[in-house]
Amino acid sequence: MAAKAAEKQVRFLDAPIAGTKGPAEQGELIFIVGGDAADVDVCRPYFEAMGRAVNHVGGHGMGTSFKVVVNKMLAEAMLSYAEAVSLGLSREVLLGVIPGTAIAAPFLAGKAAKIKANDFETEFPLQWMHKDLQMAAGQHCQRSVCSGQTKGTG
Repeated sequence: MAAKAAEKQVRFLDAPIAGTKGPAEQGELIFIVGGDAADVDVCRPYFEAMGRAVNHVGGHGMGTSFKVVVNKMLAEAMLSYAEAVSLGLSREVLLGVIPGTAIAAPFLAGKAAKIKANDFETEFPLQWMHKDLQMAAGQHCQRSVCSGQTKGTG
């Protein structure tokens, strides 16, 4: 898309966000931006009006690549938590112990109250996570770095 935009003398940024419905409502989104630094600076006031952080992570496409990695890490952490529950560990024990360990995913502390209250309202639809995991698999395999986790998922 960036190349097509450049052909028409249009500036382009890819700027996915980190954050779900709650952070969006509170203006607490985190922007992960790929593109030319000068263009990021032009758009920064608009991003700042909607969020709490603007992170320029590289050239065109790098914002999207970074977001895919973030979502892959989120999916892996949630999968690990779900597997722990399926092994018979109680949610109370998991939520009481995991946040204090070195491997804790910070989002789990933020989700603890909802999990304890059996509040599983969708904040990030599964089909969007699936799309991002397939994008991660495709990007990894295009670069000949298919891992056991990404082979066969794309």
